[in-house]
Amino acid sequence: MRTIERFMNWLKRQKFWKVFLLACGFMLVWDFTVGLILYYAGAEFSQHVATNEDLFSNSLFFLPMVTMTALLEEIIFRWAPMLVLSFVLLWLYRSGHLSKERFFEVEKYAILILTIVSGIVFGWVHGTVWNVLIQGVSGTLFMLLYLRIFFLRRDRGQRNRWQLVSLAESTLLHAASNLLLMVL
Repeated sequence: MRTIERFMNWLKRQKFWKVFLLACGFMLVWDFTVGLILYYAGAEFSQHVATNEDLFSNSLFFLPMVTMTALLEEIIFRWAPMLVLSFVLLWLYRSGHLSKERFFEVEKYAILILTIVSGIVFGWVHGTVWNVLIQGVSGTLFMLLYLRIFFLRRDRGQRNRWQLVSLAESTLLHAASNLLLMVL
């Protein structure tokens, strides 16, 4: 748990664009490396891979479609679960079931479990078990960036009840990575 805390503290100190570019670079290297290994190992992916003609035949709607798809996935796999978790933990704290120290301890483990489960489900929904290795890891990275701004705003004492800034940052990375992977 200490390693995760140190990593999150390091992540919070970084500038948005540095984290954004590091995340995009990591995702591209990971997706291509694991994708090639799985492809040559004979793994079957159930997700349809579009050709360049398919992607750009209706280029007027291409960028909005990529952005809206990323936003929808971020809402389903990151924003909604984190929002529910936040409200449940706050309710438990306010009703006296959790002390302040216990609240933060439970929150750490709950967020860790939520991050792992969210990544696995995100990958699984994209296709087969092999997709968990590609989209699941990407989903976990999106969740880490979501948590970066979530904790950064909370540490600064800013109200973060609806977590919209966190949603915007993770959606931007998600849309950019989808666009890069589709174009490349």
